[in-house]
Amino acid sequence: MLERLYRMRGEKQNAAVAAERLSTIKELPPQVVQAGSLFSDGDLSASEDILRVYLLNAGKNPEALRLLGRIQHQRGVLEEAELLLEASERSSRHRESWKAARTKAPGVIAPHER
Repeated sequence: MLERLYRMRGEKQNAAVAAERLSTIKELPPQVVQAGSLFSDGDLSASEDILRVYLLNAGKNPEALRLLGRIQHQRGVLEEAELLLEASERSSRHRESWKAARTKAPGVIAPHER
């Protein structure tokens, strides 16, 4: 919808950014999207609860770790926030390396996808 509005106004670059962000959101697990919405509404406790349960069941997810790090940062739990954000970065780099490998060898299944 936002993409369409930007295109109607002739703002091609903003339309492209909106389309890219929507694509990113569509790739996220529903629990992470819900937690992000709660975080945006200021409900840090509910967001944290959803993320912790999700991470226990699904394993490392860069976006879930990043959002949990932001929650802890807002709460002033800076050491945990730093650890979570670092884990998010490591997990993100790991996933990117698997994506690159998969383009070279289709059918390869990354450990985080099993």
